[in-house]
Amino acid sequence: MDMLNSAFPAPTPGQGNTQQSSSSQPWQHPMAGEAGRSGGIISRQVQRMMFEILNDTDTDEQVRLGLLRHMAEHPGDPPGAMLAHLRDIADRDGSSGG
Repeated sequence: MDMLNSAFPAPTPGQGNTQQSSSSQPWQHPMAGEAGRSGGIISRQVQRMMFEILNDTDTDEQVRLGLLRHMAEHPGDPPGAMLAHLRDIADRDGSSGG
C-alpha cells in the first residue's frame, strides 16, 4: 500500500542516530533518533502488522480508518501510531461495556 510506505519509509543503512559510536547499530529507522537502538526492528515489525491489518478484507472499515488516522498523526512512528490505535480500541471497548 503506497500510503503505508510513504508514511513509514523503510530504514536504510547508516540512517538513524547522527552520533556515531562503536556500539551504534547500522540498521535504524530514520526517525528513531535517540529513542533506542532496536527501534528500527520494532518499527518494521509494527509497520508489517499495520500493512496486514489494512489489507485484510475482514477488517472493519472503522478500524481501518482509525488506523490510517493514527498513522497520519504519527508520521515516521509506527509504534506510536499502533499504540494510539490500540488505546482507542480499548477505550471504545471499555465504554461499550465489553
